[in-house]
Amino acid sequence: MHRFSLLVLVFFIGSLLSCDDVKIPFISSKKEGYIKYEVSFPFESGLMTQFYPKEMYYYFNEEQAHITLSSSYGVVQTDFFIGQKDQIFSHYLKSFGDKKVIHMHHTNVHEWLKRYPDVEIKTDNDKKEIAGFLCSKAIADFVGDSLPDTDLFYTKEIQINDNNWWNKYSGLDGVLLGYDVNLYGKRMRVKAVEVVFAPQDPSLFQRPEGYEEVNMDQMESALRELSDSFEDTE
Repeated sequence: MHRFSLLVLVFFIGSLLSCDDVKIPFISSKKEGYIKYEVSFPFESGLMTQFYPKEMYYYFNEEQAHITLSSSYGVVQTDFFIGQKDQIFSHYLKSFGDKKVIHMHHTNVHEWLKRYPDVEIKTDNDKKEIAGFLCSKAIADFVGDSLPDTDLFYTKEIQINDNNWWNKYSGLDGVLLGYDVNLYGKRMRVKAVEVVFAPQDPSLFQRPEGYEEVNMDQMESALRELSDSFEDTE
């Protein structure tokens, strides 16, 4: 009886695998999907904080990723496209109708990152579960920044081949699920609240058109003006 049941189970699984339209949850890939993060600005206060982003999405597959977040009412939108295969990083900024983009290869992306405070990363043996994933911990010290150090939490349970070459945490081997980052001249904190593994619409990974391509100085100037616009006035 047991042998017969086993044969039936093997036949049933084999039949499912032969059908292209059937998805089996327990063998689903962890190489494509999206991560939803909650966003906060713990060191900011004032009336303008109501316009700050509240959430961020990270769409990914084996070859590329797309990070997107926007301010309240969609006045400002920031998109990052990360080519894990071609190693092209693109930063798109839409602000009050003005659209700018800067494209960088991995060979010069660190020239751009040098415009932000240096980061010293210290390893830590602690672990933490975030959004159902076991994360390793590291501590980041923003050199010359008066704000305190920040905890970084990253996991290798999401199957993206990424060592964070495109951000200030280069060398961390895993997907960041909890961290701080500089955005609009402010310290932004993000924490994953949902991870979904599922095929994503290919259009999510297509870099948009209609943006003015600028150099590093021009993009930095645009970001500085944007930061100033988020300051509370007397």
